[in-house]
Amino acid sequence: MYRKMLVGLDGSDSSWRAFAAALELAREFGAELHAVTVEEASPRRAEGDGESEAEASVAEMALSGSLLMEARQRGMAAGVDVFVTSADGHEVRTILGLVKRGRFDLLVIGRTGHSNVFPDQAGSTATMLMLRAPCAFLAVP
Repeated sequence: MYRKMLVGLDGSDSSWRAFAAALELAREFGAELHAVTVEEASPRRAEGDGESEAEASVAEMALSGSLLMEARQRGMAAGVDVFVTSADGHEVRTILGLVKRGRFDLLVIGRTGHSNVFPDQAGSTATMLMLRAPCAFLAVP
């Protein structure tokens, strides 16, 4: 049914549940599984906050790399090759661009992420992706 899937990872419990669901679907359908983290540019930091923009960028890249490394390891343990990538930009625009360019037929994301204010509702990223995805969409609670 699905041949090429993309799953978004932000390190939240919800994104890992989405990854687990995508991993199971990839194994079931023999589909290609890709995982992406997106680092959105943060607003300029106030002077004297103790961390420079460069230090913050290095920390974000390290987190992104560790998430993707863990995704590959979980995939190997399940017998599924996971192709990983990290991208910069606005989360929704970046993921939609990847979906279109990569011709994915399923987008899988966690229903809520780190920025969710109301835990019983879908997050704004999930909602925007669902409304604009040019392929099948699965939001995992």
